[in-house]
Parts: sequence; C-alpha cells; structure tokens
Amino acid sequence: MGEWEEDRLAGREAAPKPQRQAGAAANRLGVMVTELTPKQKEDLKLAHGILVTEVRADVRADVRRGDILVSLVHKGHHTELRSVEQLNKILAGLDKNAVITLQVRRGESMAFVTVNGLTDKS
Repeated sequence: MGEWEEDRLAGREAAPKPQRQAGAAANRLGVMVTELTPKQKEDLKLAHGILVTEVRADVRADVRRGDILVSLVHKGHHTELRSVEQLNKILAGLDKNAVITLQVRRGESMAFVTVNGLTDKS
C-alpha cells in the first residue's frame, strides 16, 4: 500500500540479488524476505531487520507483505535479525514443532507474533 511505496522503490535497485539467493523459495515460515538497504534502515530508523516481500497461502506466521522482521525469540534466546541467510539458518535448525516469537514492525507499530510450528524442511 501507500506507506511501503518508498521502500519498494528504494529496494528495487539493491534487493534483487539477496532476494534471489535466499528468497527464491519461501522459508519455513511461508514468507519470502530480503535484506533492508542502508537507505531503508535510515528512513525507518532501524539498525537491522528483514523485509517481507511475499507471503505464501500456507504462511506459518501472522505476517504481511511489507512487514519487517526485527528479531526472533526461541526458548528464551533473543536474536536480532540481520540477514536472510541468518534467518534461514536459524529456521533450518529448528524442529517442525518449534514455537518461536517474532518481533515485527508494521508501519509505525511494533508487535510480537508467536508462531506454533514450521513447515517441513525442504
């Protein structure tokens, strides 16, 4: 929608390579993600985060296109999300019945989203 138009435009130039590397298929949450550009981080006043670019029908979390995944909590361990590779590595190491919590920025708001279970490893 309107609030993400700037981010999409800014991300078009720098995003394709990371998106193809790790985002060719949706991850175990059922979303495709890409890293934020330095400009996007500056505009959003974020030090880190991963942009959700697509959401599959079988999404495993209450996230939407345009959301920014800021951190992940699993068994009390809090991890700041800094790259697509890092997120996918964490997800790959989790059991399919794992319960995780994502800190998500949506627009100007921050929220925590609990995810009960992941898709099977591909």
